[in-house]
Amino acid sequence: MSSNQPKKYDVVLGNQSRASASGVVLGGLEGVKQRLSTEVVEHKIAALPSALNYGEEGLTLVIEALNDPEDQVKEFAHNLLKNRNELRVKVALREYIKRWYSIRYDGLYKTNTIYDERRKLEYCKYLRFYPDGTLLTKSTNGSVEQVAKLLCKDNFIQIDTYKVFNKDIKISTEKFYCATDCWGKIHMHGNTISLNRYDHYITNRRSSKDDFADAYEEYHFIKS
Repeated sequence: MSSNQPKKYDVVLGNQSRASASGVVLGGLEGVKQRLSTEVVEHKIAALPSALNYGEEGLTLVIEALNDPEDQVKEFAHNLLKNRNELRVKVALREYIKRWYSIRYDGLYKTNTIYDERRKLEYCKYLRFYPDGTLLTKSTNGSVEQVAKLLCKDNFIQIDTYKVFNKDIKISTEKFYCATDCWGKIHMHGNTISLNRYDHYITNRRSSKDDFADAYEEYHFIKS
């Protein structure tokens, strides 16, 4: 095959849809830049690993992809960079998490309707987060408007806590007889949180019991 023939991920100028005799094949860093400038998600994703072969300029292209309009591209760029140690990469990754994976405080997170077979009733679970690391929870069949008014610190004796670790979140509830830990994920844009709960029961001061429940829960944001 001639060296002038386009390879799988080379960019062809002229007829953009397919290689042609009149097209000009771009390789190297210019080819990477051209692929990243297209609107085709697959082309952008294919170009990003190649960009890292071109030193600081190529690394800059991957960092810029953290703010690409397409979520798949942003996530792929994050996965390429997350284990690198350069200071500017770490700064960019912190900004990426802050921008795209922040918890929202301007409303509630709500599950889909849950049916309790034993009590023969339907209800939803709600979460309200506060910036100071505290959290209010409620299970009810009331309306969203009712829950929004109810979920404020003045109405609650039991207030839970949470901690965020990049895209992960840990929610902790402590009572005199048990502690409940929920580990979960903050999804992109902060509009969905998924939790997996397990209970750590303290039976006395010297022993404890872990109950790993099959309790996957997905909460969706509602502005209120």
